[in-house]
Amino acid sequence: MAGPDSVQSDSVQIIAPEPERHLDDISHLVAMTFGDYWLRRERYRTGYFVDSAYDWDTSRIAYIGDTLVGHFGVFAMTLRFGRARLRVAGVGAVACHAEYRRRGIVRELTTAAREQMAAAGYHASLLYGIPDFYHRFGYVTAWPELYWKAQACDLPADAPQTEEITDWTELAECFNRWHEAVPGTAVRPTFLSNPRPHKQSGRLWRAGDGSVAGYLVSGPSEGALLVTDIAGEPETALAVTRRTAAEAWCPTVVLETMPPASPYVDALRRRKHRLLAEAEPNGGPMARVVSLRQSLEELKPEFPRRLRSLGILRPVRLTLSDGRECCLIEAAADGPARIEPVTTTGTGGPAPRLGPHLDAGDALIRLLFGTHTIDELLSEGSAGADDEAAAAARALFPKLDPSLPSWDRV
Repeated sequence: MAGPDSVQSDSVQIIAPEPERHLDDISHLVAMTFGDYWLRRERYRTGYFVDSAYDWDTSRIAYIGDTLVGHFGVFAMTLRFGRARLRVAGVGAVACHAEYRRRGIVRELTTAAREQMAAAGYHASLLYGIPDFYHRFGYVTAWPELYWKAQACDLPADAPQTEEITDWTELAECFNRWHEAVPGTAVRPTFLSNPRPHKQSGRLWRAGDGSVAGYLVSGPSEGALLVTDIAGEPETALAVTRRTAAEAWCPTVVLETMPPASPYVDALRRRKHRLLAEAEPNGGPMARVVSLRQSLEELKPEFPRRLRSLGILRPVRLTLSDGRECCLIEAAADGPARIEPVTTTGTGGPAPRLGPHLDAGDALIRLLFGTHTIDELLSEGSAGADDEAAAAARALFPKLDPSLPSWDRV
């Protein structure tokens, strides 16, 4: 089973999967790991590993002999942060055969996949982790999971005529149009079919020219209508949500894991609502930097805009380190920013001539994503910076409060 890109440890062979050879084995292993075997196995074979953003070249599997014993799935996503678009390796369906656990197989898979992420040009990686495991590989908790709750009767009442969604590929353009400026959302398409048909279904409504004007993806859960994806004019979308909730006998609606900047959250917040935020210290949504330099290059056009928005006219210099890479940012409001890799001294710190320096280790991804401010990182002790560096970080890395909607979660 090993190829030229394989990694071997004792009798374990780590290789990139191939769709024709490994899809059935992967679907079997992951379904055995997560339960509801027949339902999950079929979903994995028809709408999760296929017709999706699954990256066959970067994902990794482990064999011992002819037995598939481990899988580390990588899904290629592009996430919005201001006008920047970061290429993010979404991690999902991490599984290990029950008879081969506690042998370091998942650790080997994670290491191999992480190395391939860098080679494949990813800027960062995101996963939804079990508690107290993935921090060993440089992942840190990113954002809390937000649930926006309201009574269905408080939503608008005039809903348009809708139809069942049968062609899920129609939805991407509508989603992108309504989420163009929403931090943390993915540039669609990610999944080309319903990734969770046993939990959610969808309705759409059309414009006069027949194009998709909006849609709602939802499903009942514990007496509430759980909205996992939504697009279209916000008041109209909430009206469809109200009618769908009534048809499902759900008095409450919940917008699941939608960022505060979402136009639907904004419309809901103008009404009576409740917000539930769930956070896990070393689990849940977790992220890590894959390439600091390439991340900053992608964010580079944002820096002058951010300085102009604050009225900062003087040039700003800041050296950033995540413990693996070190880069200098030079930015001004009236011109393009410059990113330069920095060769560190033998002690790991930058040369003194580079001026203000911020070292945040693995937590640096929180600044890049805008999930935390520099003051929050300094307060919790996960970053170190002098006053000048902290001031530069405040200007260059504002809090964005990103979140990934449930549809794109892998």
